[in-house]
This record gives sequence, structure tokens and C-alpha cells, in this order.
Amino acid sequence: MSNSIAPAVLNVRDLTTGANLTPAGVTYDAATNTATFSFVAPLADGNYRATVLASALTDPSGNALNGGADYTFDFYWLRGDIDRDRSVDFADLLILAQNYGRPRRYAQGDLNDEHMVDFADLLILVQGYGTTCRWRQRHGRRVRFTFNERFCHPRSRLQ
Repeated sequence: MSNSIAPAVLNVRDLTTGANLTPAGVTYDAATNTATFSFVAPLADGNYRATVLASALTDPSGNALNGGADYTFDFYWLRGDIDRDRSVDFADLLILAQNYGRPRRYAQGDLNDEHMVDFADLLILVQGYGTTCRWRQRHGRRVRFTFNERFCHPRSRLQ
């Protein structure tokens, strides 16, 4: 599938502003069947919808992804929200403090992707301390957002 992966396969829409964001690049790891999309700048805090365009992604036989239906998922980005509860608060500070000075990943407090929890990460957390990312409302109901560690970083991964 690596031959058919291009940045235009993924469209990310900011659900607050309506702006469409196209990745600047993509790399593919055949061993893990993982495409990693990168952007020129980090995503702003907010709610997003990512759409993988099935028509632009085919297997070696030319078959479109998902039977030709686009794959869509909603996610959010909130810089400093280590525990993924939609707020930057004491719980996040505690995770960062417990891992300070150690080589770690985002889920343990490495907020700038340097693979080390340090003062730069603390500054990022402090700058966002007290902020929240609210659920987007649709027809009076909550829209469920699904995420995991792969979507905690501006270079989100799709499998």
C-alpha cells in the first residue's frame, strides 16, 4: 500500500474554524503497516475531523480502502493534556513531575517530542494550565471522540 500513500490521502478539518489542513508529508512503515502524516506546524488546540480518502488509497491490486468508503474519525488536540481528559490540570502536572528528567513519550510528559521530560515540557504545560477543550455539540447530543496515544501528538498515526 505504500506506493499509493501521499499527503493528500488525509484531510484534517478544524471543527471550530472550518479550515481544512493538508499534511505536508507522509512516511510509511511497511513492518507495522503505519502511515505517519506530518504537518508544517503543530495543530492548534481544538476539535478535528480526519478523513482518509478511500479513492486515493489503494492496495497493490487497485482495490480502494474500506470498499471505497472514506474513513472518518474525530479527535481533539490540547497541548499539555497528558492524561487525555480534555483539560490541562494538576493531574497532568503530576504525571510530568513523576517522569521529570527521564526519557519518556507524550503519555509520560514529553510534550515537545524530544524523548526527554524536562523544563521545556514543564513550560508547555504551565502555558496551557487551566485550559479545557470542550465537546463539540451536534443536535443537542454529545459527539463521542475516540482517541489513544497515537492521536496525542501533532504527527498523528493512522493504521
